[in-house]
Amino acid sequence: MGMSNGHQALWRQMKSAGVIKSGQFSLCYSLSDEEIVKNGTHAGAITMGGTDTRLHQSSMVFAAASKVGEFHGLRFRKVYLLDPTVNEWEDISSENSVQVDVSEQTLNDNGVILDSGTTDTYITSAIASAFRSAWSSYVDVRYDNNGMKLTKKQLESLPTILFQFQGVDGNGFTAGNVDNCVGLAGCLDSDNPNDILVAVPIYQYLSYNSQTKLYEPT
Repeated sequence: MGMSNGHQALWRQMKSAGVIKSGQFSLCYSLSDEEIVKNGTHAGAITMGGTDTRLHQSSMVFAAASKVGEFHGLRFRKVYLLDPTVNEWEDISSENSVQVDVSEQTLNDNGVILDSGTTDTYITSAIASAFRSAWSSYVDVRYDNNGMKLTKKQLESLPTILFQFQGVDGNGFTAGNVDNCVGLAGCLDSDNPNDILVAVPIYQYLSYNSQTKLYEPT
């Protein structure tokens, strides 16, 4: 993940002071039900100088890195919508997911970057039509970035979004080993088994606005 300017400054100060030796850092984001207060809200952890395995629930998997200008880039492979009934990585398959009909070239137009100073996710508007088409197979409400009126039943029918990024061979996917399915594409895409999957469930991409009474992208 690319560091924001603020994170880079802190990292350089810690490294020059000998507090950390490795030129690595990691972020673990989490959602919290706590009320947002002036003093801050627990929303995860940043680890300078490496990773903290105490925060891991499974083995780490890795995306292939590239450069996009001055930023750290990734190669976007595919986007899927996954049935909301699927709760385990090993249960993901083409039978319970819909691939958004968009080319890899379109997904990567102008480059795809990771930046530690940005907690929002933006996808090229070029896939909007294909995304809405796939979305309509789950709920009879047009996807709208400005917000949507949804019943409880409609909300519960919404899919998890799966992003597939080019991975590295070292991820070591092995067919038949369900443990390898965690975070890897092998159980869904046999042609690119070592790609990584990033799952974004409903509560991570929609939130209810009590003023407009609409569910809006977060």
